[in-house]
Amino acid sequence: MPISPARASTLSQNLTHVLSTIKSSLPSSRTTPPRLVLVSKLKPANDILHLHSPASSNSDSGSQSHPSQSHFGENYYQELLEKSRILPRSIRWHFIGALQSNKCKPMAEEIPNLWAVESVDSVKKASGLEKGRNALLKKMESGEVSLEEPEDL
Repeated sequence: MPISPARASTLSQNLTHVLSTIKSSLPSSRTTPPRLVLVSKLKPANDILHLHSPASSNSDSGSQSHPSQSHFGENYYQELLEKSRILPRSIRWHFIGALQSNKCKPMAEEIPNLWAVESVDSVKKASGLEKGRNALLKKMESGEVSLEEPEDL
């Protein structure tokens, strides 16, 4: 479902405002901007795609331009899994919710562009994530999994 021009404009304006506020708050001595993770909790995939896509590809919707965003956070495992399957692999996903031990291995194994899990609070969970990443690497080596974009984009 395409994003409406009004929604695209609102998203772009909000992002531009946040980026401007961050920039004006930074000391002049800082040479690199902080990493901004846009939390997409329960927002539709089209919103994320709009903010991830370079501004030039959004110009046909008549929306205000904005810089492309790479880092997105999701609070729920199922939401993250579903969005990671349909959105570009160039998105760097952050899981920010409460993490259950039984979700660690599948999350790390099934989401190749998982950038960070912000809520690891035990060795057991860290171990599960490591096992999942190792399984993913084996699948990539065998050619079973690729970092290429999903075909339905």
